Amino acid sequence: MLLADPPLTRRARRPAKQELPRSILRAYRRVSCTMDEAISLPSGDSRDVALHEARKAAKRLRYAIEAVEPAVGKPATRLRQQLAAVQDLLGEHHDTVIARPVLRELAINAHLDGGNGFTYGILYATETVRAREIEHALPRAWNRLRTPKNTAWLTS
Repeated sequence: MLLADPPLTRRARRPAKQELPRSILRAYRRVSCTMDEAISLPSGDSRDVALHEARKAAKRLRYAIEAVEPAVGKPATRLRQQLAAVQDLLGEHHDTVIARPVLRELAINAHLDGGNGFTYGILYATETVRAREIEHALPRAWNRLRTPKNTAWLTS
């Protein structure tokens, strides 16, 4: 009896191709709010933390999209690919956030040991410049992801 007539909710009875985009839309909105907030902040610790939160939210969204991709098809694939590009930038940014204090510590230790920490300073500066370049590129990548071509399927 249970197999023949399972107790499904109204939403569970809808075709997957109609219902799944709604759940992806909720995750997309969370990422969108987090990204918009992070991008609006000035460079610094607060922005670094906000971008890391956006990275984690984007990762959850990407996994959700991967789960619905077989049912939804090309539109989901296109959004996932655009999201992967944004996620790559966010990951690279986070790498710079992690590397900079380590390089600073290495420079201090080199100096305390009688060595020269100049090279670590150069590496630190390189990581700082890279972080700013990524922060500059992020809004463009994020706006490319948000186009109706990539997101229309979420509301249809």
